Amino acid sequence: MDRKADALPVPYFHIVFTIPHTLESLCLSHGEEMYNLLFQSAWNTLQFFASKHNHLGAQMGMTSILHTWGQNLARHTHLHCLVPAGGITSQNQWRAAKQEGKFFVHVKKLSKVFRGKFTDGLIQLQNQGILELEQELKNGLKHVHPLYSKNWVVYAKKPLPSCDSVVEYIGRYSHRIAISNHRIKEVKDGIVTFSWINYRTNKVGLLPLKATDFLHRFLLHVLPPGFMKIRHYGILSTRNKTVCIALVREFFGVPPTEKPGKKQSWIELYQSVYGKHPKLCPCCNNGIMVAVEIFLPKHLFPNRDGPQMMPNLAFCIQDQ
Repeated sequence: MDRKADALPVPYFHIVFTIPHTLESLCLSHGEEMYNLLFQSAWNTLQFFASKHNHLGAQMGMTSILHTWGQNLARHTHLHCLVPAGGITSQNQWRAAKQEGKFFVHVKKLSKVFRGKFTDGLIQLQNQGILELEQELKNGLKHVHPLYSKNWVVYAKKPLPSCDSVVEYIGRYSHRIAISNHRIKEVKDGIVTFSWINYRTNKVGLLPLKATDFLHRFLLHVLPPGFMKIRHYGILSTRNKTVCIALVREFFGVPPTEKPGKKQSWIELYQSVYGKHPKLCPCCNNGIMVAVEIFLPKHLFPNRDGPQMMPNLAFCIQDQ
């Protein structure tokens, strides 16, 4: 309900920014710096075009969600961005995007500017001694660097038509992890077999991996402690959204969404969406799972030696 109150009554562009595979090693060694740079470069790219009157000439907004995986659990760092199809002018008026909301800017133009913004940021991190590239990036000579010959992919998906679609998308993707349980088809003889989609052929297949390799791939996608993988910018930022959302709703004559007086617990919310208790036993589909031990994150005990994790155990209480 809170997310619906934050959504604008306009279509949303769905734009995906992807970095070249050669930068994945830097993401593993300098995750926080590289991911922050990805967020900022994507937003700066959109701002660059939004500020130009022939594209929009208004202040836009962006909600972005970081993903680091592909279907086969290999590294594939990309940013999903939901961008309202318009913005607020300096006269506090709503201005719709050009091209009748079908797309914002051609992806080839977005890609070139994104590449420039990101490599500018890499030069700053390099000059500050925070990271080191195999081949140094130099101002004025970026065009001869191997990174400029790589494929910087910006992909624009079909616009989401309504605020309900936006809320549904955020709810579906916001807390997604590298692989969900339903994709794991078999665990046998030290082999984990899971389903995946080969997007080059659009075919579903099964991928068997040694258990150790499967765990290695899964752990490649653990983010730095406390890292915020969902961020809001521009007219959707925490600082601006209250005023900006009210202004846009007034422009379209849409009444504000009423927030519930009593906030639902996460269990009540889960039940209202999925129609079942979130702790329902997956084996008997009757009892409720009860946690008896909890894993404690090791980073909470930086001055203690040895493992500090307790086993996370649960048992099922059958309804009488």
